[in-house]
Amino acid sequence: MKNKYINTIYHSILVGLIAAIVILISGWLSIKAWVVFFAWANYFLHNCNMKKSFKMLVAFFVGIFIALIGNYVITYVNTLTTQPSLELYITAFVVFWIATILIFLEIIESWKEFIAATFLGTVLYFASEATITTIFPKLFIPLLIGIFAGYITIISREKLNKILN
Repeated sequence: MKNKYINTIYHSILVGLIAAIVILISGWLSIKAWVVFFAWANYFLHNCNMKKSFKMLVAFFVGIFIALIGNYVITYVNTLTTQPSLELYITAFVVFWIATILIFLEIIESWKEFIAATFLGTVLYFASEATITTIFPKLFIPLLIGIFAGYITIISREKLNKILN
């Protein structure tokens, strides 16, 4: 029992250290750490598997791309109207189509488990305030770092377990 607590303390410190390194790297690269932590958490939600993590990354970018198009449609249609009161309805109409398209992707059998990640990609786009020119530095790089942090967490915990046992 005592060994369990000691191992948990070491594992906790290890993850804390990785988290601190993520913060440092995010600061050095001037990227949003929350996007890195978002991808790191999703790495574990997708069974700590690199293949699934990269599929998740593709799903994020499908969602980001669809949100980007939706944002441009909302902006364009809003410029066509002279009534600001319609902005909410235009946004609701475009979001209706975005959600419809994302759910329709379930038709792709191997994609079903990644529909949530596709929706999360749209959230990432809107929350990050990315544009077509800033998607790579604001989203792609931090997402890759987060997936790598998840991978490193698993590998280092396995190595630490071998050392401790």
